[in-house]
Amino acid sequence: MRVTIIIGSVRQGRFGPTAAKWIQERAGRRSGLEVDVIDLAEAWLPTVLPEEGGPEPPAVRDLRPWLARAEAFVIVTPEYNHSYPASLKNAIDWYREEWRGKPVAFVAYGGESGGRRAVEHLEPVFACLGAVRAGEPVLFRNHENPEDSEAERLLDTLEENVMNREIRLAVRPSGEPELRDFELATTDVPRIGEGQVLVRNTWMSVDPYMRGRMDDVESYIPPFQIGQPLDGSAVGEVVDSRVPEIPVGATVVHFLGWREYAVVDAAQATVVDPYLAPEEAYLGALGTTGLTAYVSLTEVAPVRPGDTVFISSAAGAVGSVAGQLARKLGAARVIGSAGGPFKAKRLVTDFGYDVGIDYRAGSVAEQLAQAAPDGIDVYLDNVGGDHLVAAIDALKVGGRIAMVGAISAYNATEPVPGPANLFSLAHKSATLRGMLVSHYLDRFPEWIGKAAGWLADGSLRTESTVAEGIERAPQAFLDVLGGGNVGKMLVRL
Repeated sequence: MRVTIIIGSVRQGRFGPTAAKWIQERAGRRSGLEVDVIDLAEAWLPTVLPEEGGPEPPAVRDLRPWLARAEAFVIVTPEYNHSYPASLKNAIDWYREEWRGKPVAFVAYGGESGGRRAVEHLEPVFACLGAVRAGEPVLFRNHENPEDSEAERLLDTLEENVMNREIRLAVRPSGEPELRDFELATTDVPRIGEGQVLVRNTWMSVDPYMRGRMDDVESYIPPFQIGQPLDGSAVGEVVDSRVPEIPVGATVVHFLGWREYAVVDAAQATVVDPYLAPEEAYLGALGTTGLTAYVSLTEVAPVRPGDTVFISSAAGAVGSVAGQLARKLGAARVIGSAGGPFKAKRLVTDFGYDVGIDYRAGSVAEQLAQAAPDGIDVYLDNVGGDHLVAAIDALKVGGRIAMVGAISAYNATEPVPGPANLFSLAHKSATLRGMLVSHYLDRFPEWIGKAAGWLADGSLRTESTVAEGIERAPQAFLDVLGGGNVGKMLVRL
């Protein structure tokens, strides 16, 4: 359990750090507890709200991930004038979802009452924010240390009240999804049975293909159900296990993201080495994202030395890896398409591309013809639509297309017609082949063996766009559908 202690007073000479150290030392004696301390005297949170729609103050932004990652809070508060300090109220009011569904306990000090009146005023504030009251406070009466048993009681109560938060599908979207299509729900932490592990998720993946699962249409993977949690790739720490081969403390990748705690069958949990690479890399370059790029360019539409390669959504999760991989496979020229001049420039400066096309700046077909006047040999398609049409026109005889995604059509409410120039593939003796990464999972060891070395020596660069806290996962999903990410879109839990 990750506990965050917040020191509420910012006065000179305050007793708060002493009280915080007392509970921190006792929490440190427990296995399975991770403790962070936030001293509001060092947080420098502003006291004036910005104009509506204005940028979030940097201090507020910097503190947010620490609160989002916490699973429980201990609020250390004095009693000033029969209540708690303004600095603490200011900190509470800057945030909302970061408190929701999490247990909050209080350590208070101040005179004979030990700060009880401050706690009595704080409890309804946190209740309004959806936090969970975790038992009676620990009180430092006249600044005298309580019994150690009081700390044990408080920590026991926190652990008993830790909840699981998950994102559920509220309604099926029509066209572009909206935030109201999702709901954040709080449940008890689930219990495991034989052959299962309980995983505290630390990172989850946000992927465009999930848009199709929001519709009530059978496909290669079942649709999401209304009122039920979404799922997707995640990585986390095993906190309970009934599988001898997967001990507590192991890091595993699995497919039950979009929740903070997951009960995972042993067969669905893959143990990974967090010392080989950062654990989030197993959702990106070392995960199905990287494997998709690798199989697409080595088997589905193999790149040969001297080829000209075109990749759409080139600044996205797959595309940012694929451009560099095409270069490693011997491509003579690598062309990428992305939305906006910033992304188009970064394709060249950071991700191994020779040319970055900004598809928003004009015709994709015209820009591609200019970038590859002699045509292209390979196209990795993440977009469909006008990109696929342009690629077919530019394809050389014997050219190869790997169809990985069609993000341009994911929000369509009616069937999208195929490219009008499809039959020209026959004239060019070209191939267009679909790629579903789940059919190639046996090639993971091969890919990881190569990619881990490239990551270690710096010859494979990866990048992620990170949202903090499960409450921000729906917005992250909308952002990735709108092209608001560079590299892999992840949520840190």
